[in-house]
Amino acid sequence: MNSPLIRLFDFSFALVGLVAGFPLLLLLYLFGLLDTGKPLFRQKRVGRHQIPFILWKFRTMKKNTESVASHLVDPASITSFGKLLRKTKLDEVPQLWNVLKGEMSLVGPRPCLFSQKDLLTERQNQNVFDVRPGVTGLAQIQNVDMSRPKELARLDAQMIRHFRLPDFFRFIFLTLFGRGQGDAVNIGPERIYLSPPHLSGEEGTYLQDALKSNWIGPVGPHVRRFEREMASLLQVEKAVSVNSGTAALHLILRALNIGPGDIVLCSSFTFVASVNPVLYVGAQPVLIDSETTSWNLDPDLLEKAIEDLKNKGPKPKALILVHLYGQSANLERIQAICERENILLIEDAAEALGATYGNRCPGSFGVAGFLSFNGNKIITTSGGGMIVTNDPELATQTRYLAAQAKDPGTSYEHSVMGYNYSFSNVLAAIGRAQLKALPGRVIQKREVFRKYQKGLGDLPGITFMPEASWGKSTRWLSCLLLNPREGTPEPMEVIEELEKFNIESRPLWKPMHQQIIYRETPFYGNGVADDLYDRGLCLPSPSDLSPTQQDHIIEIIRRLF
Repeated sequence: MNSPLIRLFDFSFALVGLVAGFPLLLLLYLFGLLDTGKPLFRQKRVGRHQIPFILWKFRTMKKNTESVASHLVDPASITSFGKLLRKTKLDEVPQLWNVLKGEMSLVGPRPCLFSQKDLLTERQNQNVFDVRPGVTGLAQIQNVDMSRPKELARLDAQMIRHFRLPDFFRFIFLTLFGRGQGDAVNIGPERIYLSPPHLSGEEGTYLQDALKSNWIGPVGPHVRRFEREMASLLQVEKAVSVNSGTAALHLILRALNIGPGDIVLCSSFTFVASVNPVLYVGAQPVLIDSETTSWNLDPDLLEKAIEDLKNKGPKPKALILVHLYGQSANLERIQAICERENILLIEDAAEALGATYGNRCPGSFGVAGFLSFNGNKIITTSGGGMIVTNDPELATQTRYLAAQAKDPGTSYEHSVMGYNYSFSNVLAAIGRAQLKALPGRVIQKREVFRKYQKGLGDLPGITFMPEASWGKSTRWLSCLLLNPREGTPEPMEVIEELEKFNIESRPLWKPMHQQIIYRETPFYGNGVADDLYDRGLCLPSPSDLSPTQQDHIIEIIRRLF
């Protein structure tokens, strides 16, 4: 973006534009004089190498709003003439003077306000001040809302990293002729997401069937078939589809009559949706730390918590056991403890569909289990969840509550409070197609993990998530631990470096006992979850991640070492 050719074109274009357009500029100046009395707007901005300059534009707003950020201005403050200038982009023409002087380029990042200079540098650190700011750029062409500074800064950084000479002329063309306004304009490599949906190719056939039958609302033949197929896969008697995994857990707690005064034991190392429904029903969560074998709930701490709570007051009524990152917890020990203590075992298998414990599936051991079909799961319906159980009465009760608890009969009679948690027949059609692809997705996820192990396993200080001897993990996400004491980068360094190449990665789950909402919640800890969060990293794990993409990710990480 700093090439002599671009500077020559900038200078030539600005000079010709100012000379040839002088009559038009004079006319606009006179109209502006009549409109606001002060036709030109000047504002201090930050340029290349953080050198300040005065940016010139035709005024489009009333004079008393000139110091206010444009996205905070009441639309009523824009004058009628100003609206015309903005629509035709003529309000930008005086910036050609800045281009002629070398303070700006025709194409570049947005010229930064002085008040945002330090914020931008700290937030992005993308060398945005190494190039001249532009009259237009990627953020302007995509017409991003000015109230979204993070998105604006991300697009500026993306443009700087991946800018090529043809983009210079493409951006000018799109700006002048209005094409691409509000649409995605690709520049740089396609984004690699952490765990995006992966369609099997059969979804269209199932969807077409649902649409032809006119079953596009809640319930319908695909819903019931999806439930039967999932129940068969997990070897349980009943399955009940709902609109999210969170709703599934909420309904299970309601159906089990868990409420105020009850204690529910929960995994601390998890996503917040595994605990929040306990608060929905007014019960008291108690958090328990992880063990290192599977990163799931520690059975020794579970026993300690139960004994301690029994001595202090009411015994826990239920345990919500999370199976993390595609791997089951130590079910044999945990199930035995729950049976001995008469504690209801509820399994969160949202991340572990397709995994095994022995020859059985997580979610099928407790009084009930639940699944999620969110967009990042191994199979997805875009949104949705499912309750699985061997208790027909619990299945009936959760289905009743999910459909607004409407009592039998033709009248709209409701004797208890229900919820609008029903599942769509259209989404169930997608789910059936996705479910057929599940075995292949497990193989693909495990291969992605294996390739990371092979490509990064020789680096000092890296430890990959272990696979417990009691089962088979799906490797839903490829997770590892870094050890900065041995010279590895910090997890956030890797995340930020990958983001420079438009690659998404994330830390491991922040434990619930560290969350503001749960800081006062009773917690039985051993430091494992804290260590996992401090040192953990989730690498991009799409089931359709190409070998070329994965080699690229591995190369970027290896360079950091």
